Order: sequence, then C-alpha cells, then structure tokens
Amino acid sequence: MGIWDKIKSAKNYLTGGGINLELINPEICYLRKPFNVVLYIKVEDRDIEVDSIYIQVKQEEIVRVPVKSKNMNGHKTKRTEHKTHLLYERKILIEQDVILDAQEEYDFEVEIELPPDAFPAFIGKYTELVWTMKGVVEKPGTNPKSNIIRFDPYYEIK
Repeated sequence: MGIWDKIKSAKNYLTGGGINLELINPEICYLRKPFNVVLYIKVEDRDIEVDSIYIQVKQEEIVRVPVKSKNMNGHKTKRTEHKTHLLYERKILIEQDVILDAQEEYDFEVEIELPPDAFPAFIGKYTELVWTMKGVVEKPGTNPKSNIIRFDPYYEIK
C-alpha cells in the first residue's frame, strides 16, 4: 500500500467517502398501506466493511413562531422561535455485518409500513408535520448518508 492509498483510506474514514448512496421513493404512498423504497449503493475503489445498512423514517412536528419585542428605549426586535419535536422514528434494518465489494453497485428494495395511528403531512401557518427518510450505512469512521427525502403520505378515505 503506497502513501496515496493510505491518504485516500484516511480521507474515506474521516469523510464517509468510498460509498455513494441514493434513496428512491415512490411517487405516491398511503398512511395505512405498505410501500416500497429502493436504496441504491455504489462502492468506489475499495471493499468496505459495514456494520449495518438501514433506512431511517421520521415524522417531526416543526413549529416556527414569529416573536416581536420592544425594550424600554423603544427599540423593536423581531425573531423566530423554532422548536422541533420527534413524533415517530424507525430504523428499518436491511443488512448487518457485511462487506461491500469494490466497484460494485447494490439495490436494496425495502417495504415500509407507517404506524396505524400516524398523522399525514401537514403545513399550517406556524407548524408543519413532516415525514422524512434517508438511507444510512454504518461503518467504522464517518457514516455515509443518502439524500434526505421528504415525502407526503396520503390518507385514503374509503
């Protein structure tokens, strides 16, 4: 192993490099019906030991409230108070303790079903209910993550 190989290995360890991830979601999904997503992984020039591969699904409530204040001297200030509350989180395990081969591409199709009491996405004046998902590869060093996908599951009326 030459000096450049050692430098590249150290860079990949620190930055999560060596793996490219892309999460592809369906165009339409429903709250009480399972739907499929695909995690696409492309490994660069070295085999990579992986502790786990999973998809993380979250629903968060995000509240943004504008606040105006005025001090005794009449100076006015404006700011926005921002709070986030986690309503739901699930890690869907795909693989565990595997070695991803160099120069290979992997497609993992995963079925996701949201909990029966979940709320649909919502955007109001000061609050949002937001569904997101991302693919994660846990490995020694920095964990590479896929794009974070915001999705809006529909509520089916029967």
